[in-house]
Amino acid sequence: MNSTQLECFMQVAENLNFARAAEALHITQPSVTHQIHTLEAELNVKLFHRTTRSVSLTQAGLSFFADAKNILSLMKISKMRLHDDSTDKLSFFAMGLHSKMELSFLPDIIKEMKRQVPLLHPIIKMVPFHALANLLTDETIDVMFEFKNEKTDKLRLNYVELTKAPIACVLQKDHSLAGQPSVTPAELKDLSIVLCQPPVPVFSDISAFQQKEASNFSPANSYFSENIDEAYTLVKAGLGFSLLPDLMPSRDPELAYIPYDPSNEVSYGVYYKGKKKDPLLKLFIELTKNTFLQ
Repeated sequence: MNSTQLECFMQVAENLNFARAAEALHITQPSVTHQIHTLEAELNVKLFHRTTRSVSLTQAGLSFFADAKNILSLMKISKMRLHDDSTDKLSFFAMGLHSKMELSFLPDIIKEMKRQVPLLHPIIKMVPFHALANLLTDETIDVMFEFKNEKTDKLRLNYVELTKAPIACVLQKDHSLAGQPSVTPAELKDLSIVLCQPPVPVFSDISAFQQKEASNFSPANSYFSENIDEAYTLVKAGLGFSLLPDLMPSRDPELAYIPYDPSNEVSYGVYYKGKKKDPLLKLFIELTKNTFLQ
């Protein structure tokens, strides 16, 4: 994935017209079409509905719009860091996230980093797609939070485990099961389930576990979401329960987390590419570890 692909996507998405996008970018229309095709092939999703008369975004295209904007913003910041001499003394540190739930434990970490490194300029970017890992390999970001998975491991990045998160049944706080010490499949069989099935398998292990458990539920009693934030929203709306890793520092106070399968744990941590001896990276990892030990 490169900036040309993303700029073409943004222009077509904003204009809903390939000719106007080409005019805005000062390139030919076939070039725009080629960039969109290669981007769709890389993401393995269709971003636009195209007919001879109209162009419209698919659901995947709508979801990717904010991600593309974030990625382009990161690339611009990265270029600024390389070419602007006035930024030499500033300590930029870019953190990549997949969901809003991860934002909950970052303020205290950033606050302490800023106290120890006054010239710290933190950058937070949330990109649900697997493109986040590409940003890390390109060193556009310094670290990313993620559940350990084979696809990311193949990129030969470094990984620090923060916790082993057990699978919990996530329910509304006032649900009749919310006060129980644990819950069994038999107790959930008459409820509806909310599944987290992202278009790009970042959470492949979690999705596979959910799919296995969901085999006992009818389509009418199954709701689908593309990320954990959406799953939380559907649970809060009372549509059902979800089976998700229980990350203690990022628990939503409006929800109840009931142990479901303590033997099934998911590794959650930080991927990074640089050397752990880097002072800023070392400080970040140390503070983040302490957050998960509390």
